Amino acid sequence: MQTIGHRMAYDAAIEASVDPVLVDIYLASAIRSDPTWYSEASDPAVRLSGSEQMEMQLNACTGGVARLEEWLDKLEVEPYVLAPIVSDEKWDAYEQRLETFGGSQDPRVGSSDGVYMEDPHINTAVEGFGPAAHSPRQLQPNSVTTRL
Repeated sequence: MQTIGHRMAYDAAIEASVDPVLVDIYLASAIRSDPTWYSEASDPAVRLSGSEQMEMQLNACTGGVARLEEWLDKLEVEPYVLAPIVSDEKWDAYEQRLETFGGSQDPRVGSSDGVYMEDPHINTAVEGFGPAAHSPRQLQPNSVTTRL
């Protein structure tokens, strides 16, 4: 059944004039979904060794990678993509919004090895709990925590 479906999809793609590189990628993927059948087929016209299958897939994917940017541009999906990694500008803007801990380039923040820094928000919240027994402990200069 699956092979019949693969053949129907292949024929429909050819009839619809789908880009031949995409058809090659689909065909290589369909063959790799059942590599044993194609390597042991009794009909020599469809018999492909494992190395021939891999070479077919490699060639198809290499051709596809070369056209990937073109295909993505044709999809016109950028307005719908929210991930900041889609462009250098969006990524830079995203990085600027990230909270940093230690080693800050901001001169208003003290220097640190990145392990522990005083946070005035936490200190204010802890003070509301009352007795000093609930205040955060001070880290010793050579404690395990400061060396992390």
